[in-house]
Amino acid sequence: GMERNYTYSDELGIDLGVFYKRRSHTDFSDGNYAIQIHKYFGPDVKGKDVLIVDDIIASGETVLDVATQLSSMGAKRIFVVSTFGFFTKGTEKFDEAYRNKTIEAVFITNASYVSEEITSAPWYQEIDVIKYISYYIYCVNSGSSIAKVIDPHKKIQNYLKNGKE
Repeated sequence: GMERNYTYSDELGIDLGVFYKRRSHTDFSDGNYAIQIHKYFGPDVKGKDVLIVDDIIASGETVLDVATQLSSMGAKRIFVVSTFGFFTKGTEKFDEAYRNKTIEAVFITNASYVSEEITSAPWYQEIDVIKYISYYIYCVNSGSSIAKVIDPHKKIQNYLKNGKE
């Protein structure tokens, strides 16, 4: 997803930073390989709102580690976006991060089941993608190009120009 993030960063005219994570493939415990290095590369985040983008929140440990590091670097507000939010170890750590102002909100698509425990959390925000899933199904069945049906670049430019979709 980095190439997509570079494109959106350029299009929106905003900075982009990256957390690099290297895991040990010999040190395995509690269902995960141990993280050897977790390092930030990018511009200074002090006083800035930050958006963390991830594909899946499983246990949430990585996202919360990133949020904690960004907070300690002086980020003003931290928002998390994820396609899928499974929260395999529960939501307690997210509740705590929200109470401590480490995170402002977690945006998760409705592309998979999201439990009531999550949807009732004060930090949870739904991203409704049902319309886009139906576009995808239509394109697959009709042989159409999804790029012609959904042009995210056009939507971004419209938003920047008019302040709406």
